[in-house]
Amino acid sequence: MTIPQSAPPVSKKPGRLVSPDPSNRFKNDSYHQCFQKYFHSYHYLKPDPVYVANVKAAINHWQLRDLIKYDPLANAVLYTRHDAIHRLPLGARGHAQALAPYVGLSYLPRCFDHSDDGLVVCGGLLTSSEAFSSSTVEVLRPPASIHQPASSIPKKGLFSFANPAAGATKTVRFGDMINNDVAIYRDSNSHCVSYVCNNDSNLYCLDIASNDSISISNKITCETNTCLNTVERNPLNHKLLAVTGDSLAIFLVDPTSGSSKIKTIRTGHNAGFGTAFHPNGNLFSSVFEDGTCLLYDLRNIRDNQPLMAIKLTRPGHQLGAFRVSKFSPQNDMSDLLVILEHVGRVHLVDLRRLNAANVHEHQVIVVPFALDQYAECKAAAEGPAGDETSSHADRHNPRQPTRLVDVYSDRLDPANSLSFTAPLVYDYDYLVNQNPQLFKEYFYSPPPAPAASADSPLKFHIPEWSGVGDSSLAAGPAGVSPTTSQRPSFSSLDSNPGYDDMNPDIDAHLQYVYDHMDYNPPADRPATALAAAAARPRHSSGSGYGHYSSYCEDLYQQSINHIHGEMELAGVAFCNPQRQSDSKVLIGCQDAGVLMFDVNGVARRSFGTFEYM
Repeated sequence: MTIPQSAPPVSKKPGRLVSPDPSNRFKNDSYHQCFQKYFHSYHYLKPDPVYVANVKAAINHWQLRDLIKYDPLANAVLYTRHDAIHRLPLGARGHAQALAPYVGLSYLPRCFDHSDDGLVVCGGLLTSSEAFSSSTVEVLRPPASIHQPASSIPKKGLFSFANPAAGATKTVRFGDMINNDVAIYRDSNSHCVSYVCNNDSNLYCLDIASNDSISISNKITCETNTCLNTVERNPLNHKLLAVTGDSLAIFLVDPTSGSSKIKTIRTGHNAGFGTAFHPNGNLFSSVFEDGTCLLYDLRNIRDNQPLMAIKLTRPGHQLGAFRVSKFSPQNDMSDLLVILEHVGRVHLVDLRRLNAANVHEHQVIVVPFALDQYAECKAAAEGPAGDETSSHADRHNPRQPTRLVDVYSDRLDPANSLSFTAPLVYDYDYLVNQNPQLFKEYFYSPPPAPAASADSPLKFHIPEWSGVGDSSLAAGPAGVSPTTSQRPSFSSLDSNPGYDDMNPDIDAHLQYVYDHMDYNPPADRPATALAAAAARPRHSSGSGYGHYSSYCEDLYQQSINHIHGEMELAGVAFCNPQRQSDSKVLIGCQDAGVLMFDVNGVARRSFGTFEYM
């Protein structure tokens, strides 16, 4: 099912192609208005995003999603993958990068952070499946001045400090349970401080010296029997931390004070995960698992009331749980707030215009699974990248290079390049009230390959926009709206679609898979009908489309396994600009790629606005 660009996606049932319903005219008008506001006013982002395929970030704890960080020193993206932190240099479009571990570990990191000068800290949990024994890992003890009850519980919280430039990594353990969040800050040329949230209700404050010695300087209990999930330091006041956990509160803490806790803000929302300070040091945000983001001003916290509350797009659903929030960097106007949902969506909030009357008038980036399929199709069509192949067969190779691809048509050669066929930025109201599952059961379908011979006679097809019967399948393009920018796909279903002709149609192949799929094959039947068809000789992949039949079944299975057709998100970050008004929004996807949008700095400098009536 191909996703059109200018009309809402239309459902396709087995053996039947359904065209857009003319009765939905008013719904379509609202949809068009949504994209007129985005594509013609460009309030937030530039319209030419890129997707870095084959990054394959890993999520090692289902709730911890702050796993995408930007390293300004190396102009690279840091992310978790298996038992290591990887680094992805941000090169030119189309540039391939063979990935290698940046910081190697002997356990699965659940969280990590880095300093501006390249130091990295990681947190995790010691389990029986880790590659080392607990007896080989140093246990850190708080100083005698810190009172702590006697405990026989083994220390399971893992913490690693790494200096990749020196090739040094040190791992210690402290805390009774998993370390959920870590943060590191450079205090002087020879000293760093790190803060660690543990499930044992304690916030650990660490001193890290230049010789890599690590010691616990303070241990703070914010609230008894409350697992701590996230910590963030105020950029202008190093004695102020914001901490959240599995409770209804936000804790403001002074890590250098004996009393430690400054204020407890009761929010009414349970399980806080992402906290961020604005570069001005006054505003801060906290997000909660019920899909609420609260904005506060430190200068005016009265009766625990926030300035604003921003809600999820899927009310009452775990998929919409908020996990991370970030403010745009200081040298880029600092006027955007991004909020990560658990699956597939990132909110873009304009702080300049935000008030109680328009809190829901913001936009949301949706990251469909079809985008990763599109990147694979485009990589196959363009051929090998560097010394590696880009075929579907080796897409799980960890040494396969990444590739930056344009989501929409290549600006240098738009006529001969593939293009994704749906917008990725939507109005909040459209997702909540009109089309909450717009990518459910959809996948990317490439356009037909060019004719094999230029001498073949032209064939004219008369579109039947309203035809839904079987007779329309052979008469012309199926299910293509006259208002869409989708290129029509012509194919006949009379022949076996398992066979690759010179003009394969992915819809036909997947329809064949759907009709012949055996969900419970007997033990004596190792191959399905599709596998037998796929074993027939096929054209080489030089055409860019010849390999589709070989993984049709896998493609179908992947698309239905992704919830609502959207990808699990590993994190979101701003790319600090090299110059003013040049930042990017980076969105990492689990076991997939990284989506990058340029922030439209030129438009952001203008406070004017307009809407289509």
